[in-house]
Amino acid sequence: MSVQKTRNRCFPITKNAKKCSHIHKMCKTFIASLALISCPFFTPSMHAKQFDEADVKAAFLYYFLHFINWPNKGLGDKNEPYKFCILEESLVTRSLEAILASPKAVNTAVEVRVLLVASDATECDYVYIDQMNIEYSLAVIAITRGKPILTVSENDAFAEVGGMIELKRESNKIRVIINMDVLASRGLKASSKLLIL
Repeated sequence: MSVQKTRNRCFPITKNAKKCSHIHKMCKTFIASLALISCPFFTPSMHAKQFDEADVKAAFLYYFLHFINWPNKGLGDKNEPYKFCILEESLVTRSLEAILASPKAVNTAVEVRVLLVASDATECDYVYIDQMNIEYSLAVIAITRGKPILTVSENDAFAEVGGMIELKRESNKIRVIINMDVLASRGLKASSKLLIL
């Protein structure tokens, strides 16, 4: 049984980076940057309580597009947008769609698709699976094996069983777990902005 390398980083579910004083300085710096950059994606009328778990996860899904490098792909190519695939609509995916529709994301070419069956994942560049679809996540891992398709899920142990990035809720924090071995084996590369956290 091979041992896979993973990176664990936690991020508080909060709009205000000042509330992050209990975590590592570099983690605080990233949260501050995330808040400053991602907050404009949400409408001014949104109450602080609405900047919740779904919004934070959606912001991560968006920034993974910028922090992960695909072979022969570019975010600004309108003729060949990234194919972002989901199983079904959720609070997280609706929040992500709002981000992608904002002026701040005008140079991010992404096409959101709903998968009818797991085998359709081979036509995607990026697959997101929520925490309600454990069996589906295992099927996607198997189908995308060996292909440069980023897989992200909220399911427990997703990174341990062959997924690339796991978003894990722990108390009032979102922990990001990255399976570096699987990521590299698929020809994907995490940028230094993600790895230095």
